[in-house]
Amino acid sequence: MTEKIIFAVAFFIVAIVFIEIGVYSFLNPKPMHFWTGTKVEIKNPSDTKKFNRANALMWIFSAIPLLVFAALGFCFPLGPLGLASGIYLVVLIFVMIFFRHRIEKKYCARNILH
Repeated sequence: MTEKIIFAVAFFIVAIVFIEIGVYSFLNPKPMHFWTGTKVEIKNPSDTKKFNRANALMWIFSAIPLLVFAALGFCFPLGPLGLASGIYLVVLIFVMIFFRHRIEKKYCARNILH
């Protein structure tokens, strides 16, 4: 049972961090960074509010399956659930990078032309 609690708490904490990043992005008046410590090379997105909202939705929707995994940790054996969550996390990295590039392309196309 302790393994299930640790699994659920770990996924819950990561999900909360993702949600916090999403809320911060939603409220941030400046263009939101994707990676910690990097600088946004996009100085003026075509619409900063929509740019940040899209980033916020990306982070928040990425957290929802993590909350589901945390809840399922109490209902199912951890072996298959751990494998499924590991696959999700690996795929999530690439999906978030893909969507971040789409967000940049959508809201920053005017910067490339100028």
